[in-house]
Amino acid sequence: MLRQLPALFLLVSFFVPVAASAQNPFLQNQGRRTIRAIEFEGYERTKLYVLERELGVEVGDDYDATQVNDAWARLEQLPFIAYVEIETNRPGPGEAELVIKVVEEGIFRWQVGLEYARNMSPRWYGDLRLGTTNALGRADQLELHLNAWGFTQGRLRWTNPWILGPARLGVYADVGYFTHDWVYSPTPDARNSELAFEGGLWREFGPGFHASLAGRWRQNELREIPVPLPPPGFGPGTPVTGSEVSVDEGSVLAVVGYDNRDSKY
Repeated sequence: MLRQLPALFLLVSFFVPVAASAQNPFLQNQGRRTIRAIEFEGYERTKLYVLERELGVEVGDDYDATQVNDAWARLEQLPFIAYVEIETNRPGPGEAELVIKVVEEGIFRWQVGLEYARNMSPRWYGDLRLGTTNALGRADQLELHLNAWGFTQGRLRWTNPWILGPARLGVYADVGYFTHDWVYSPTPDARNSELAFEGGLWREFGPGFHASLAGRWRQNELREIPVPLPPPGFGPGTPVTGSEVSVDEGSVLAVVGYDNRDSKY
């Protein structure tokens, strides 16, 4: 009987840790944690689905510190987010909860400038740009671009990167008009104007790849074109204004591109 004691002690020492590990959740998971809850705080305008989609982590996923850090970087890069802090809580064995505190950027932005161009008359023109970001809380952007003096332009552009839901298709619409005088020294100036409409959609595929499809219509007019005619009393090559050219053009634009920069964001 005494000879069997060492073998008995060895057998007990083997089964006791196994039984303990079966009852202890920390030993069962061996450090593995599951995300049981995700809570966003501090957002006011932004829709919750926009933040959840960009986060890229869902309830039920395994907690991975690298993935959470990448999610933080994606949220920080959103143009309407000023600051993000992610706090990880551990309410129980094998569980993790994410508390994400968000500080939003201001809605409006503006820019005023004065620019110079040698091929226009007059050669100086003013530049004004106004924009809103995330005004509707859906990552939308609205931009108004105005120029005056030598170059007269009005352009309005609206974009939304995720309006079509899980498909992650972005859409945009653009309307613009401009007019200015080309300088053909020493001949009189020609008047150039254009009205254009454009709309399309795009999608990003994995790191770096993107594709877009758009339709465009534009009407371009070139008026008061200098035309050399030799009427009596004038020398050869004397410019006479009055002719014009008008072009209506519709087109479909398809683009497939790749961005090979190192930064993912």
